[in-house]
Amino acid sequence: MKKIIISALLTLIISCGYTDDRVYIGMTNSSNTVLLEDNNYSYNESLWEKNEFGSTYESYLEYINNFLESNIEVKDLNGNILFDKYHNEFSKLTDIRIGEKFFVSNEYGVFESKVQGYIFHPDDSYTSSNVFYVLLEVKNNNPFEEGFPVIISKNASMSVLKPEENSSSEMYETGMEIIKRNTLGKEFTSYNYEDDRETREKFKEFIADDYKLFKGKFTQNTADEYIINFSSRFSFMYYINATYIITEEGEIIAKITEPQEKDFSYYIVKYVADIDNDGIDEILTEIGYYEGTGLYIYKFDGKEHKKIAEGFIAGV
Repeated sequence: MKKIIISALLTLIISCGYTDDRVYIGMTNSSNTVLLEDNNYSYNESLWEKNEFGSTYESYLEYINNFLESNIEVKDLNGNILFDKYHNEFSKLTDIRIGEKFFVSNEYGVFESKVQGYIFHPDDSYTSSNVFYVLLEVKNNNPFEEGFPVIISKNASMSVLKPEENSSSEMYETGMEIIKRNTLGKEFTSYNYEDDRETREKFKEFIADDYKLFKGKFTQNTADEYIINFSSRFSFMYYINATYIITEEGEIIAKITEPQEKDFSYYIVKYVADIDNDGIDEILTEIGYYEGTGLYIYKFDGKEHKKIAEGFIAGV
């Protein structure tokens, strides 16, 4: 299965009370650095040539390869290439400049950071990923672990990333029972490898580790609400997903994902956070399939949860 290149939109268009309202998905890179993925090439498609399938990815890679052939600077042990100054060619990749300040939110705090340089990961092209990142140096007393998602913006007062509630939460069992009622005993498509054919089977085994509960405010900013999230691999290629927002009384008030007869994708909520200080939490999710993955942020627009940012998408 080939990865579908999804067009990116990484500029947040909301009234936030601060001047620069862009938000990005980042990834911890070392104990005090973070990668910011600026998907300019994806959402500004007029800058790039499209192939016969409408993808700009080949044009993006060709542009970067041509630049790197004549502009190699510092290469690290993993083959990544670091630049400590802004080149004119970067204008098609980002408008973020050296020394620019951002704030980085993870579950331990919100940290001030500054643009240190730009880094290319050429090997990421093998998974159809972005290969260009902005490198931020973070002021943090406790070292970051590598490979964890963060949210990056200009807003110093955004909240920390709030993780899932543990099983001692009063709503844990309530949410689990709602998920079970909507999944257990229902038939879904599976795959029989011995006969090389699809089959229909009842979902019988509920795995507690595939269930998550998050507390926050997701459709309004006055009363506590809960996200209940279940994503379970039913067979090699197919998943069962159910993601609902419920009240403290156990009423479902929004359905973000529902169980599908045949679902190739998984949908896992990672964190929630109020990025723009409106009192309503945004949702950071990981969505993927058996050969791919990506990170996405969803925001409630008054009617439904819409994607406002994406990044670190990889697949074949």
